[in-house]
Amino acid sequence: MLLDQMVRGFLKEAATAVLGTWGVTGKIDKWLFVNPRIIPLTRDGARLLVPDGKEDRPLRADVQGIKIVAISSSEKVNEGTQFEYDLVVFPLGQTKGGLTEDAICTMLDYGKYQGMGQFRNGSFGRFTYTITEKATA
Repeated sequence: MLLDQMVRGFLKEAATAVLGTWGVTGKIDKWLFVNPRIIPLTRDGARLLVPDGKEDRPLRADVQGIKIVAISSSEKVNEGTQFEYDLVVFPLGQTKGGLTEDAICTMLDYGKYQGMGQFRNGSFGRFTYTITEKATA
């Protein structure tokens, strides 16, 4: 599963990288929301209940002259995994915040290169997307 905060975190990073808008992360915090809170991962129409594997990697740091090494372990899923969520942008976010559909598509395009989740800088979590219009009641 993914959590909504992971999607928002990706969108903030992407917005900073590709939009060049001042204060864009605050605008996302204020006017853009992801639903549902818990986003299930699926493959071939079935919900994934266990990860496909894990990725271990060393983390190195130099803290006050002391070298520290730790191992980070991340669950991973294989290509073809899907997830679906809704993005809700409040009206002021569109007009005052510049969070238009074009801007959001530009942020999502960044996912083809950067990815979402842990170890995204190692080219993990890259994705493509499809936008569908949701019917309103």
